[in-house]
Amino acid sequence: MVIRHGLVVTALLLCAASASNSQIFPSLVLRGTVLVELEDRTRTPVPDALVEFFSIKWGDHWSVKTDKNGHYQLTLLDKTPFLILISGPDLTPMWANTANLSASMDFVTYPGLGNRLSPSDVSARRAKGASKTVEAPAIDGLHQTVTLGYTDRERSHFFNSGDGRLAAMKIALRKLKEESDAAKDSYDSAMALKLGGEFERSLDEFGNLLAKYGESKDKYFAKIARYCLVNMSEAHYLWAVDLLSKGFEDQSKLHFIKAVDFGEQYLDRLSQLSIVPPESKSYGLVAERITATSSLNCVKFLKLMEFKKTALEMADRAAAEDRDHRADWELLKARTYVAAGDRDAALEGYKTVLALDRKNTDALYELSLELIKSDSQDDLKQAADYLERFIKLVPETDDRVDAAKQAIRSLDPDAK
Repeated sequence: MVIRHGLVVTALLLCAASASNSQIFPSLVLRGTVLVELEDRTRTPVPDALVEFFSIKWGDHWSVKTDKNGHYQLTLLDKTPFLILISGPDLTPMWANTANLSASMDFVTYPGLGNRLSPSDVSARRAKGASKTVEAPAIDGLHQTVTLGYTDRERSHFFNSGDGRLAAMKIALRKLKEESDAAKDSYDSAMALKLGGEFERSLDEFGNLLAKYGESKDKYFAKIARYCLVNMSEAHYLWAVDLLSKGFEDQSKLHFIKAVDFGEQYLDRLSQLSIVPPESKSYGLVAERITATSSLNCVKFLKLMEFKKTALEMADRAAAEDRDHRADWELLKARTYVAAGDRDAALEGYKTVLALDRKNTDALYELSLELIKSDSQDDLKQAADYLERFIKLVPETDDRVDAAKQAIRSLDPDAK
């Protein structure tokens, strides 16, 4: 390692080799990466950075720009000492003199305004005593990687200066905006796939975002991750319903269960927030409905009785938060009791719905169907009364009207 006037050269031997300074090829292909280092010492490759070599002896000039991964490749036809200049978007330009070259040379600089230095600029800085000279170790250049950067003292001075802090903030904000825009585009794409019925592809998109930002401490990305959970719950639910309608019960079972799982994960994360935004509260109700409905379907169609408790708990939780629609949540509970074969609890559930909403046609119709199963004349009479009320409230086009009228006739032969 050689340190002169503050610039550090680190030589990493890639393989054993013995050679002298005289063993230098007439031409040399140089490769490497330009990186920008932030205050936390993280380094990121810089695309479109300008790498320039000026022959100090002959004045020849070679230059190349880095690719999208921050890599460059350059062929030099000279072996004399060089002035090396590095500049690029949002970078602090750096320069160095080197008498020896390595086939692999990386350059590390800091955020900046992106201005470019010329050889005359460097000469002016030298005149002010700002000279910097770098020499690579006397090892065959084909077998080493050299990293050129700044000393810790220079690094500390840069990041403690106003320009350094401003430049670091600028590049950090730009990268944050680029990342947030990309995350939003990916989220919107997943939403479009879900709405278009492409459930598997949408789940892949949401899953990738969740894997990337599931543990993020940034509020925006943490919100994206939470919203992925509730949308994955809904995508699994919609996929399960579609499969069930086509007769694929085994496949639908898997997706109903996953819908419950992702819904519960979303609600768990929501409960950890000190302040819940209104939009997240709305998503919470969506998650509760999907979780409760998926659980109900697990009980009703797949006979998975262990999901009865989840359906009831989610409905109770949602009813407490959504008092304006409490009757709807009580109806979901009543249907869960029916699916589980708890007839008495189902009857009480439907009556609770009607106490909240006397004109709830679903409760009137479904309650009458449960009462018809009874041998009690009182129950049968109540069933007829509920069916009469139902018929008066729904339009004639309702698919259930004919069945309701037929049921009334069977209960009361004298009914017209």
